[in-house]
Amino acid sequence: MEKRKLASIQYIHHISPIEGADRIECIHVLGLNMVPIEELGTVFDYDNVEDLLERAKGKYSSGVNKEGIVVRPTEPVYSSVIEGPLSMKVLNNDYLLKE
Repeated sequence: MEKRKLASIQYIHHISPIEGADRIECIHVLGLNMVPIEELGTVFDYDNVEDLLERAKGKYSSGVNKEGIVVRPTEPVYSSVIEGPLSMKVLNNDYLLKE
């Protein structure tokens, strides 16, 4: 389980599900806060890297540039390449410039 601190509130970035329970449900049952889910769907509608970089732009409610987005399947998929659950992070180039 990875925790990130944001404006003095603890957010869960990833949690392995308890057998027979949904990941998001586990987070709520434990009384934890999950990073905001900005988009949820059954189809990956991004055709190229530029579209993903544009999607990663934005600001937190505090006005600070967000770090980016994490893209992962709704149901965990094991990747033999990374030897773990499949996911990728798309960084916000504005965040990298460090205002």
